[in-house]
Amino acid sequence: VVDNIAELEPIVEEIMEAEQLVQPYKQIKKEITAARRKYNGLKAALVKRLEEARAQLSPDDDRKVVLDLICEGIGRHLERYILAHRQQVVAAAENWWDKYATPMDVLEKAKEGAVNNLAIMMGSLGYVR
Repeated sequence: VVDNIAELEPIVEEIMEAEQLVQPYKQIKKEITAARRKYNGLKAALVKRLEEARAQLSPDDDRKVVLDLICEGIGRHLERYILAHRQQVVAAAENWWDKYATPMDVLEKAKEGAVNNLAIMMGSLGYVR
């Protein structure tokens, strides 16, 4: 029996060390649980206050508040779409700028120079136009 206890002592020590290592995490878990409870309580209090405030509104004022909230939500949604579309327009303009940055008259002069060089080379090879 003594040999079995001696064999178990290192295992028991490891378990005790592991318990000490886990202790801060257990404390954090308790704090998170308390914070969640507090959050849920605050959220419930806010909902109750909003319901009480809404009950004091006239039907027209109630409708106006709801429509204002919907309008704000739609406005934020549209702003995201406008921003995304604006970024696409800027990207297209930058692409066109890169693509068409060289004016047409410069390109035509370069083309004429290349045609003349080709004619000279063809002539030197004995090909006549």
